[in-house]
Amino acid sequence: MFFLGIFDKVSSSVVVNILPSLTRLLKRVRGGPSLTWPLIYIKFLESLTFFMERYYVYILFSLRDKKFYTGFTTNLKDRLSRHTRGEIKLTANRKPLRLIHYEYFINEQDARAREVFLKSGFGRNQLKQALKRTLL
Repeated sequence: MFFLGIFDKVSSSVVVNILPSLTRLLKRVRGGPSLTWPLIYIKFLESLTFFMERYYVYILFSLRDKKFYTGFTTNLKDRLSRHTRGEIKLTANRKPLRLIHYEYFINEQDARAREVFLKSGFGRNQLKQALKRTLL
C-alpha cells in the first residue's frame, strides 16, 4: 500500500505528531467515506513531503560559452548562490549563468539516474529540443 511506503521515508516522531491531526480531521467528516476523503488523504500526503528529503537535478546555461552545466543537489537555492559567487570550480569562469531547468525528486537514486541521463548525448539533445525557445 502506497500509504505505508511513505512512512519508510519519514521519521517516526513526525508520524506520531501528524497522525493525531489526521485522526481529528477524519472525525469531522460525517457519514463515512465520501468525496471529501480523497482530498483529505492527498493533503495529508502533501504535508508529509515537507519532512522528506528533496533532491534536485538542475541545468545551468552559460551565457559566455553557450554550454550547459547539469548538476545535482539537495538544496537548490544554496547551490545556485554558490555558483553565482564562483565557489563551484566547473562554473566559476563560465559566468554569467542562467538556471533554465530543474526537476524535483523525493528519491535520490531517481534524481541521480536523471542527472546521468541528461549528461548523456541523447539526454542533452532531448533537453535542447525541449528548451529550444528558452535557448534563443
